[in-house]
Amino acid sequence: MHKRKYTREQLEFYFKKLMEKLRRIPREEDMEKAKGYPSVTVYVERFGSWQQAVELFANFELAKAKCRNCGKSFIKTMKTQKFCSEKCAQKKHLKKYSTYTKATERKIKEILHDKCFVCNFKNITEIHCLDNKSESKTKLLKAFLKKDLRTYVVLCPNHHQMVHQKLGKLYYADNELIWEE
Repeated sequence: MHKRKYTREQLEFYFKKLMEKLRRIPREEDMEKAKGYPSVTVYVERFGSWQQAVELFANFELAKAKCRNCGKSFIKTMKTQKFCSEKCAQKKHLKKYSTYTKATERKIKEILHDKCFVCNFKNITEIHCLDNKSESKTKLLKAFLKKDLRTYVVLCPNHHQMVHQKLGKLYYADNELIWEE
């Protein structure tokens, strides 16, 4: 069977034609599915690999996207890429949890077993910090994001008030949390 020979210009033409049709840089599977176009094998045999053909003919303006974190323009290397770097992806993820919400509080209480450490009361609970410094939501959120909630405990409102009024005391002894009135 006679093999059709394509010139470099023809291969470039078909590549760019498909790219305009798709409005993005074609992938190997796009070229294989397209009827009336040369196969990926032709490009690989001529240019060494599909990636080299892409580098030669692609209009990278079509592959540009804006990073969803920093807004910087970048060339997408994957179909689902949304960030210019892994660092930006992590920053965006951290921003999601940068405010203390009821949902965040529920997650923290769930991690801390959502019942009073002293009396096992479940209906109304509060989060208490054991380091005897001010209890701030920012500090609690930072501990939650670092997955380090060792200095926090859940108490019912009565036992929480007892601790703050120095009628009760929570402390660690031999790596075990102790309640003392």
